[in-house]
Amino acid sequence: MKHPIRTIIIVALLVKCLYLIMGAIFSPEGIHNWNDLIAVFNRNDAGWYENIATNGFPRIHHIDELGKRLPDGSLIQSSWAFFPAYPMLNRSLMHLFGWSFNGAAFLTSLVLSLVHFALFYSFAKHFLKDGNMALKATILYIVFPFHYHFSMYYTESLFLSALLMAFIGIQQQRLWWSATALIVLVLTRPNGLICLLPVWLYQLEQKGVALRPANFKAMLKNSLFLVPAVMVFAAYLVYQYEMTGYFNAYSIAQKGWNKFLTFPLLALFRGGAIELQFNSVYVILVLLFAIYSIRKLPLSLNVFIWINLMMPLCAGSTTSMSRYIAALFPLFLVGCMLFLPRMKKTYILSCSLLLLQLAVFYFWLEWHPLSY
Repeated sequence: MKHPIRTIIIVALLVKCLYLIMGAIFSPEGIHNWNDLIAVFNRNDAGWYENIATNGFPRIHHIDELGKRLPDGSLIQSSWAFFPAYPMLNRSLMHLFGWSFNGAAFLTSLVLSLVHFALFYSFAKHFLKDGNMALKATILYIVFPFHYHFSMYYTESLFLSALLMAFIGIQQQRLWWSATALIVLVLTRPNGLICLLPVWLYQLEQKGVALRPANFKAMLKNSLFLVPAVMVFAAYLVYQYEMTGYFNAYSIAQKGWNKFLTFPLLALFRGGAIELQFNSVYVILVLLFAIYSIRKLPLSLNVFIWINLMMPLCAGSTTSMSRYIAALFPLFLVGCMLFLPRMKKTYILSCSLLLLQLAVFYFWLEWHPLSY
């Protein structure tokens, strides 16, 4: 097609219209006005982002206020379990235009998801070396089940936009793009800092620098673009200390979500709830595909995949794993590389996946734990 970005935008907007139509029909709260309608994107942890955007991060006077599991099984939770970039972006729009959180978040989710899909197309075009196949892959990416999270009031699209921009900046040797994107990355999600490792490895791969002691100077030189992000993250640690008395307030706050360090595979099938069983099976399938994909991906993208698979599992639960897996875009590209060349009618697959995505989106509207 002559205008792939235009096609991507049209498809993404049509899918978002379907979300709103489903929200108007199935939302259990009922829809009475525009704010009620766009509030259907505000579910689950999005409420914490609203709280931070509205009230900021609270000052903590005792460690138990950060997060704790009480003897009776109840939980103390705090905003410090979340990172600041996304809620502060919405807070800025709320103050600038006098909007509600839902109004600001609807705009940011719309813009960020479109940017995210356009950047995915750019990366897919480089990876697949075929613009037409990259467009088909992007459309499938938009309608894939659980990828509706990219349009909700969550950090997924901001995180992936920053990460993809970092990779694309390296591809085009515009490292200032990458350096700027990585600043956003480390302030968006806790795994942002660790994701500097695959980004750095990607830079070395693009420059042809092998990982060995003899190349130490070259490796160091190709690390300098990471410095701004590391400095900004260090400043955020100081801010956490100033507000809570702990540099690692985020880590401590995870106790409020009953998370604890464990061997990753022990997180599978821990609970009897149907959503946890489903997530465990889904994780196993993705793990098997990730193993299969190792030889089809460079070291950098393999490291990215395994970091983002193992980190949440090490927290002892499969809750939200379907959402975390949605961020593993290299695996999606491997799947497209394997299957798209053999398919003549991808629109049938696209429509089928869209129907499945809308079926899964119903669980989001119902506040079902499968949508966490």
